[in-house]
Amino acid sequence: MAAETPGFGGLFSKGVRLLSKILAGLLGLRAATEALTAEPVRAAPEPPRPQIRVPTHPGWEKAMPEELPKPTYAPATLALGITLAGAGMVTSYWVSVAGFVLIILGLAAWIGQLK
Repeated sequence: MAAETPGFGGLFSKGVRLLSKILAGLLGLRAATEALTAEPVRAAPEPPRPQIRVPTHPGWEKAMPEELPKPTYAPATLALGITLAGAGMVTSYWVSVAGFVLIILGLAAWIGQLK
């Protein structure tokens, strides 16, 4: 006679019983039963925040929004070029050449963005 495999509900109830035994061992029996049967704790509502008003001075105007530059890889390219140029002093002439090429490309891209 083969034993029946428990369904999802059976596995769930076994899991709850196992969890209650673990909590009973860790917290004590009373605390474990209270933890499993307690209602969820609701956080108290936050009080309304006061509005902060910035004082305006006579003759001052609100600042105009500035246009931010577009994201670019030029700083990272320049940094990698400087790193390779420095590493080329220790390793090989060709590493320095690659570093100087990246420095020129990075500077050209970054300066070209300013126009």
